[in-house]
Amino acid sequence: MIRSIIVCEREGESRGRLTRLLESWDFNVVEAGSETDAIQVLGNTTPGLVLVDAEISDSAGAAFVKAVRDLPATREIPIVILQSGQSDGIPEALASYSIDTTLQAAVKVEELRDVVTRAFPEAMAAACERPLFLVIDPNGTQRRIMRSALQRERCRALVCQSGDDAKTMIGDETIAGIIADLGGEERNATKILSPLSELADKDTPIIAVSAVVDLECVRQLFACGVRDILIKPIESERLGIAISNVLEVAACE
Repeated sequence: MIRSIIVCEREGESRGRLTRLLESWDFNVVEAGSETDAIQVLGNTTPGLVLVDAEISDSAGAAFVKAVRDLPATREIPIVILQSGQSDGIPEALASYSIDTTLQAAVKVEELRDVVTRAFPEAMAAACERPLFLVIDPNGTQRRIMRSALQRERCRALVCQSGDDAKTMIGDETIAGIIADLGGEERNATKILSPLSELADKDTPIIAVSAVVDLECVRQLFACGVRDILIKPIESERLGIAISNVLEVAACE
């Protein structure tokens, strides 16, 4: 089954947000920051869905869209145009091509999920059955480690750089657990952990990640509702145990 999606988006922040959302549904996402890059990517990847920034080029990405439609393997796949500002409708340069729909570049989670579900109904149904963990960590390497650990436990991971970042990405998703880096604020746990209550149910288990934790820090963290504490550098086995414990408790409730 094809599970690849090409995201052709010139803005790095927007491209990263789309990629992380799509990866949270267990898709393989290939990014392209220019029309030229997208055409090269198409030569090595057979996607089941393509998202194209309407401002990726002066012709709204027409050369890339044409390349997609010219290949027998991708001739019928959905193409979604990402618009910015108040723009809507299909750009004139793309009027002669078969376009599935248009979305705002700052697309809502629910709208993106609907588009992806139409393209991959079985894959999305299977993905949404798995528990979703919210991972908040400013370090990209750490986020990848935690995402891999969650996948080994047959969980999904929505990775974010910060709590503010997470607020734009959760939508109506149900969060099974939160893994949050304390960012050096071990002695001020409330400052870091209190805002997390806005991201999920107040009883959602939290796994705190910290560089240094003493007994007083531990007391504060558990008083704030933290379920487990991981010390950096994170050991994969220890992370797996923490995730399994959260899932086991949830299964018993």
